[in-house]
Amino acid sequence: MSFSKYKSIVLGCVLYNLLTELWVHGITGFLNPILTISLLLLYTTYFLMLEDLIIRYKLRDIHVFVIGVIFGLWHETFTTGNNLKADGIFGLDPFVLVVANVFWWGIIQTVMAQYFCNRIFGPRDVNHNKMGRIGWGLCFF
Repeated sequence: MSFSKYKSIVLGCVLYNLLTELWVHGITGFLNPILTISLLLLYTTYFLMLEDLIIRYKLRDIHVFVIGVIFGLWHETFTTGNNLKADGIFGLDPFVLVVANVFWWGIIQTVMAQYFCNRIFGPRDVNHNKMGRIGWGLCFF
């Protein structure tokens, strides 16, 4: 797999997720540059790290799903605070946990994005150069 194919899978996943966010926020939400730039950075770093993990450890669909749920749980709890509810179980809203983390992040934004991009751009090559410490550090930053 050439670097351009690696980039095309990541960019395809980012565009797919921006379209799903457009569906949620509408065009008026994307007129806010802070939302648009933050979503672009969030999805780009997320899918760069995910593609590296898929290539490095030969992850299957269930692994990608679990990573999506865990990342969604982290994002929805610490970034947006959507998972938190004062009168919920242990301070968490069980409805949002299932809908936002399992359905939205796990299935729609991660597994379906990977599925569509792999169908469009073809299967990935496991001999691709992996991200190093600098790449992972930049993604976390």
